[in-house]
Amino acid sequence: MLLGGVVFALIGMARAAGVVADPSARIEAPSAQHVPADAYNRALAGGRAGDLCRNIRCDVPPSLREGRAPSYPASELRAGIEGRAAVRFDIDVEGRPVNVVVHSATAEAFGIAASDAVKAWESTPAILDGKPVAYGPVLQVFPFGLPY
Repeated sequence: MLLGGVVFALIGMARAAGVVADPSARIEAPSAQHVPADAYNRALAGGRAGDLCRNIRCDVPPSLREGRAPSYPASELRAGIEGRAAVRFDIDVEGRPVNVVVHSATAEAFGIAASDAVKAWESTPAILDGKPVAYGPVLQVFPFGLPY
Protein backbone atom coordinates (compact mmCIF):
# COMPACT_ATOMS: atom_id res chain seq x y z
CA MET A 1 0.00 0.00 0.00
CA LEU A 2 1.37 3.39 -0.99
CA LEU A 3 1.48 5.87 1.87
CA GLY A 4 1.48 9.58 1.24
CA GLY A 5 4.06 11.74 2.93
CA VAL A 6 3.18 14.31 5.53
CA VAL A 7 5.56 17.12 6.27
CA PHE A 8 4.50 19.48 9.00
CA ALA A 9 5.79 22.95 9.50
CA LEU A 10 7.03 23.90 12.90
CA ILE A 11 5.32 27.25 12.91
CA GLY A 12 2.09 26.60 14.74
CA MET A 13 2.96 26.85 18.41
CA ALA A 14 5.57 29.52 17.78
CA ARG A 15 3.19 31.66 15.74
CA ALA A 16 0.47 31.36 18.40
CA ALA A 17 2.94 32.53 21.02
CA GLY A 18 4.09 35.49 18.97
CA VAL A 19 7.39 33.95 17.87
CA VAL A 20 8.45 34.43 14.27
CA ALA A 21 9.48 30.95 13.22
CA ASP A 22 11.69 29.99 10.33
CA PRO A 23 9.19 28.79 7.68
CA SER A 24 11.82 26.42 6.30
CA ALA A 25 12.03 24.59 9.64
CA ARG A 26 10.30 21.31 8.89
CA ILE A 27 10.36 17.86 10.33
CA GLU A 28 9.45 15.11 7.92
CA ALA A 29 7.35 12.30 9.28
CA PRO A 30 5.84 9.67 7.01
CA SER A 31 2.09 9.41 7.17
CA ALA A 32 0.88 8.03 10.52
CA GLN A 33 4.45 7.50 11.76
CA HIS A 34 5.90 8.73 15.04
CA VAL A 35 6.84 12.37 15.10
CA PRO A 36 10.48 12.77 16.18
CA ALA A 37 9.54 14.63 19.38
CA ASP A 38 13.06 15.71 20.32
CA ALA A 39 13.68 17.23 16.90
CA TYR A 40 10.22 18.83 16.94
CA ASN A 41 10.85 20.47 20.29
CA ARG A 42 14.35 21.68 19.33
CA ALA A 43 13.13 23.17 16.07
CA LEU A 44 10.11 24.74 17.72
CA ALA A 45 12.12 26.40 20.46
CA GLY A 46 14.88 27.33 18.06
CA GLY A 47 17.07 28.05 21.05
CA ARG A 48 14.54 30.63 22.24
CA ALA A 49 12.21 28.59 24.44
CA GLY A 50 11.56 31.65 26.62
CA ASP A 51 9.93 33.39 23.64
CA LEU A 52 7.18 30.76 23.67
CA CYS A 53 6.19 32.01 27.12
CA ARG A 54 6.23 35.70 26.21
CA ASN A 55 2.51 36.01 25.38
CA ILE A 56 1.29 32.96 27.26
CA ARG A 57 2.28 33.01 30.92
CA CYS A 58 4.72 30.23 31.65
CA ASP A 59 8.30 29.73 32.73
CA VAL A 60 8.78 26.59 30.63
CA PRO A 61 6.78 25.99 27.43
CA PRO A 62 5.08 22.67 26.73
CA SER A 63 6.99 20.06 24.76
CA LEU A 64 5.79 17.15 22.67
CA ARG A 65 6.41 13.76 24.32
CA GLU A 66 4.64 11.43 21.90
CA GLY A 67 2.73 11.95 18.68
CA ARG A 68 2.08 10.70 15.22
CA ALA A 69 1.86 12.57 11.95
CA PRO A 70 -1.62 12.66 10.39
CA SER A 71 -2.56 9.85 8.05
CA TYR A 72 -2.81 10.97 4.44
CA PRO A 73 -6.51 10.57 3.61
CA ALA A 74 -6.91 7.69 1.17
CA SER A 75 -9.45 9.59 -0.95
CA GLU A 76 -7.07 12.53 -1.43
CA LEU A 77 -4.12 10.22 -2.08
CA ARG A 78 -6.02 8.27 -4.76
CA ALA A 79 -7.11 11.53 -6.39
CA GLY A 80 -3.57 12.94 -6.30
CA ILE A 81 -4.65 15.92 -4.19
CA GLU A 82 -2.16 17.83 -2.06
CA GLY A 83 -3.10 20.41 0.52
CA ARG A 84 -2.77 21.60 4.08
CA ALA A 85 -4.65 21.83 7.31
CA ALA A 86 -4.23 24.04 10.36
CA VAL A 87 -5.47 22.80 13.73
CA ARG A 88 -6.00 25.06 16.75
CA PHE A 89 -5.87 23.55 20.24
CA ASP A 90 -4.91 24.15 23.86
CA ILE A 91 -2.68 21.96 26.03
CA ASP A 92 -4.17 21.22 29.45
CA VAL A 93 -2.30 20.88 32.76
CA GLU A 94 -1.75 17.18 32.08
CA GLY A 95 -0.26 17.80 28.63
CA ARG A 96 -3.29 16.65 26.66
CA PRO A 97 -4.62 18.57 23.66
CA VAL A 98 -8.08 20.00 24.36
CA ASN A 99 -10.47 22.24 22.43
CA VAL A 100 -9.11 20.79 19.17
CA VAL A 101 -10.69 22.43 16.12
CA VAL A 102 -9.81 22.63 12.46
CA HIS A 103 -8.83 26.25 11.85
CA SER A 104 -8.52 25.84 8.08
CA ALA A 105 -8.09 23.06 5.53
CA THR A 106 -7.88 22.87 1.77
CA ALA A 107 -10.02 19.73 1.93
CA GLU A 108 -12.24 18.47 4.72
CA ALA A 109 -10.39 15.13 4.77
CA PHE A 110 -7.09 16.91 5.53
CA GLY A 111 -8.70 18.75 8.44
CA ILE A 112 -10.13 15.55 9.89
CA ALA A 113 -6.81 13.70 9.56
CA ALA A 114 -4.88 16.56 11.17
CA SER A 115 -7.29 16.99 14.10
CA ASP A 116 -7.41 13.23 14.71
CA ALA A 117 -3.59 13.15 14.88
CA VAL A 118 -3.36 16.12 17.26
CA LYS A 119 -6.01 14.64 19.59
CA ALA A 120 -3.68 11.69 20.21
CA TRP A 121 -0.57 13.79 20.97
CA GLU A 122 0.91 13.78 24.47
CA SER A 123 2.93 16.70 25.76
CA THR A 124 4.73 17.75 28.88
CA PRO A 125 2.61 20.67 30.12
CA ALA A 126 3.83 24.24 30.38
CA ILE A 127 5.20 25.21 33.80
CA LEU A 128 4.63 28.44 35.73
CA ASP A 129 6.10 28.91 39.21
CA GLY A 130 6.93 25.20 39.35
CA LYS A 131 3.36 24.03 38.59
CA PRO A 132 1.81 22.76 35.37
CA VAL A 133 -0.45 25.28 33.62
CA ALA A 134 -2.72 25.23 30.59
CA TYR A 135 -1.20 26.65 27.41
CA GLY A 136 -2.78 27.91 24.26
CA PRO A 137 -4.01 28.49 21.80
CA VAL A 138 -1.61 26.55 19.61
CA LEU A 139 -1.96 26.65 15.83
CA GLN A 140 -0.24 23.70 14.16
CA VAL A 141 0.01 23.61 10.36
CA PHE A 142 0.24 20.32 8.46
CA PRO A 143 1.13 20.39 4.75
CA PHE A 144 0.08 17.20 2.95
CA GLY A 145 2.38 16.45 0.02
CA LEU A 146 2.34 13.51 -2.33
CA PRO A 147 5.40 11.27 -2.09
CA TYR A 148 6.23 11.57 -5.79
